[in-house]
Amino acid sequence: MTDLKQNNLNFQQSLEEWINQKRQTLDGYKRNYQDKVNALKDQHQSLVLFQKSLEKKQQQLLLEIQQYDTKKQDLLLDLQEINVKEEQQYSQLQDINRAVNNLQLEINQKLKEQEKTMILQKERKAIAQPTLLFYQKILSLYIQPLGVVGCNPPIQEMDDLTRELNQSKDFYGFIKKNPSDMKAFQVKKDQVFANKFGAFEHNKIIGKQYGEKMASKSNTGFIYLLYPTPELWTLALPHRTQILYQPDISLVTNMLNLQPGSVMIEAGTGSGSFSHSISRTTYPNGHLYTFEYHQERAQKALLEFKEHGLNNITVEHRDVCKNGFGIENKVNADLPSPWEAIENAKRAFLTDRIGYICCFSPCIEQVTRTCTKLKEEGFVDLSNIGREHNVRKIQILKLPTDNKSVNRLKRPNEDEIDGVLATRIKPQVRGHTSFLTFAMLLPKE
Repeated sequence: MTDLKQNNLNFQQSLEEWINQKRQTLDGYKRNYQDKVNALKDQHQSLVLFQKSLEKKQQQLLLEIQQYDTKKQDLLLDLQEINVKEEQQYSQLQDINRAVNNLQLEINQKLKEQEKTMILQKERKAIAQPTLLFYQKILSLYIQPLGVVGCNPPIQEMDDLTRELNQSKDFYGFIKKNPSDMKAFQVKKDQVFANKFGAFEHNKIIGKQYGEKMASKSNTGFIYLLYPTPELWTLALPHRTQILYQPDISLVTNMLNLQPGSVMIEAGTGSGSFSHSISRTTYPNGHLYTFEYHQERAQKALLEFKEHGLNNITVEHRDVCKNGFGIENKVNADLPSPWEAIENAKRAFLTDRIGYICCFSPCIEQVTRTCTKLKEEGFVDLSNIGREHNVRKIQILKLPTDNKSVNRLKRPNEDEIDGVLATRIKPQVRGHTSFLTFAMLLPKE
């Protein structure tokens, strides 16, 4: 028994030792495991921090990419603007080159025209010295300061239609009740203009504005102060011959392709109505050469042009049917026999450009002869404009021979009516009664 107990006791002691050893080993395992867990936690925390830093860097990279894209778009826009500016500059450079070329061509053309003009002047001087001296005398009159400004050039240079009337510097028209009641006079200090409507003192006119209504001294009538224009001068000018009115003037201006800078010849100055309008149309670089075979009319027209300041008109007393014209490219002929001047007119045209001609003829027989002559001289594109008449048949009723109302009101039979032809001009504004014949001369190749 004692040995058995002793064996049990030893076994228990050895068992306890083994259990203690295992416990110690297990505690070591636990400590190692805990250390590894702590290490893993530390690694996990480090990974989390690293991931956060990576996310921040990713966001920064995204922002940098967006900024780069924005800068790239800005650079593309700048590049497009630079390309547009380069194209514009290139286009402007081309325009400048074309303008320089055109200017060079114009200069060359002007030099050629000047050379031809000088040659013409030498020829005219050798052929007709007395006429040239008279022509130079007329030109010298235009160079002198006139002191009285008229329809042109002030009309074209005028910026304000309501500018005040200046003493002895302007030429006026006035209107009373209707446009046909038109007069023209010059305003001068201490003078009086009188007509059937009363007396109008010039001193009271000075300082007023164009378009004002002015009463007479006795308040018995009134006038309107108007700025001088070729249209008003046409209505108020002294008639020395039959004149052209604005409808025909506008038509001729259009058909002859007149514009500022045009040079024109007028055969038949007459009363100067057409000359005033053409002077304004061709101003400032154009010129009108007008010829009048009647010496007194030529002198009066020259005086009027001087008073009105028309320094782009040259007046010459000459029979163009016999003596011809100068060298220009547009001709307007208002002559009794325009076909007699066509041959000289053809010689007046420049050969390097299209020439235009207009002829006035009172009757259709003259139109026929003019057109025939134009075709013989090589003119083309002939056209004629006349005045329309309304021709119709009317009835003339016989007057009753008794006092009975029935007979007075009775409509006569057709066989009791005499038929006659009658005409009535269609209502229109005042115009010329002649036929207008237009033609064109092509340049020589």
